[in-house]
Amino acid sequence: MKDNRVVALLCTLAIGTAGITGPALAQNVLTTHRLSAGLAAEAVAEAVAACAKQGYRVTAAVVDLDGVDQASLRGDGASMTTLVAAHDKAYTVLMLGASRNEGFERRDRAAQRWRAFGRRLGQAAAHLTAGRRLAH
Repeated sequence: MKDNRVVALLCTLAIGTAGITGPALAQNVLTTHRLSAGLAAEAVAEAVAACAKQGYRVTAAVVDLDGVDQASLRGDGASMTTLVAAHDKAYTVLMLGASRNEGFERRDRAAQRWRAFGRRLGQAAAHLTAGRRLAH
């Protein structure tokens, strides 16, 4: 008896939802774009191979638009820390909304600023150790 009620309820639900089609159902579906697994795997393999030809031991990573790893490949001889670094670099470029080259350009500009800061800090230390005060 109890089983008949469950079956009847399921049939009622199935019939009730069968009428929802077309635009009503489409409104609740989100469409997103993402690389196929094969293309993501091919991209990381190609990146690791290109770096290996230049003598670099790297890991390559592809993240989707949510920042979730889609594919990664640790090249021969790459240290285990490169796994996290590759993901973090890919995620950072995604979050900055920059292309790969823009991400590298930002990195290079930041490195130049840090080098300039280091030189300035070194000069300040030299002045202080020489007993001179640094002018502001």
